[in-house]
Amino acid sequence: MNPCISRFNSFSNLNRVRSNQSLCMFLITTFIAVRTAFAAEILPIDKGVYVLHGGVPCQQAPLGAVLSYDGTALFGAHESKCRTSVIKKFGSTYMLETKCNGAGDGSPSVPTNNKLTVQVPNMNTFVVTSAGKTYRYERCVGF
Repeated sequence: MNPCISRFNSFSNLNRVRSNQSLCMFLITTFIAVRTAFAAEILPIDKGVYVLHGGVPCQQAPLGAVLSYDGTALFGAHESKCRTSVIKKFGSTYMLETKCNGAGDGSPSVPTNNKLTVQVPNMNTFVVTSAGKTYRYERCVGF
């Protein structure tokens, strides 16, 4: 006799197991949904494409002046498979670390690790401080 089947020698035991499995699946699904909801956004800005402030329309901005934010990472045009984490937060200023594993064009690349300081004055603007210089980025609506 199969020992796995012998445990279910009555319908009441089988129904109890099915009920426990349903409860377990419900709890796992709820945990994943709650974790995703709280872990998704790392910055209080809108998802989208941001261009370096300077009077150039979004459609004409060079790729080097463009950063994208997808809710989980802040990355440049030539980066892919990125994840950004908050190292420290002071009010509306964030110290970030972004790790990317791809060049964005499909070619093999060495993983990168960038650290920046980002200040967020509103949901459509952020200011990056790097090497003592500040760069203001504004969201391109419609991208």
